[in-house]
Amino acid sequence: MNKIFLTGNLTKDPEEVKTTSGNTLCKLILAVNKRRSEDKEPIFINVVCWNALADNCIKYLVKGSKILVNGELNMRTYDGSDLTKKHITEVIASEIEFLNKKNN
Repeated sequence: MNKIFLTGNLTKDPEEVKTTSGNTLCKLILAVNKRRSEDKEPIFINVVCWNALADNCIKYLVKGSKILVNGELNMRTYDGSDLTKKHITEVIASEIEFLNKKNN
């Protein structure tokens, strides 16, 4: 089973990408605190969502927004411009819950 739940804050505004087929892709970077209290550095996690979910994230989220992500972990590789293999680890979101209060 590949299922992941994360809660954190966005490190920047959502990035919208339109594919050649007309689908909407939204890229987010989520800062998640570690459970261990002695290590205060957050983990920065790439999150990707598609279509209607992407549209809502683009419309309602901004840098600093607190969200809960439900999705699956994805790992992929590609050839960089310097001809080296690049590795990407990201979460493909199936659900995103907005956790900020309504007036924020």
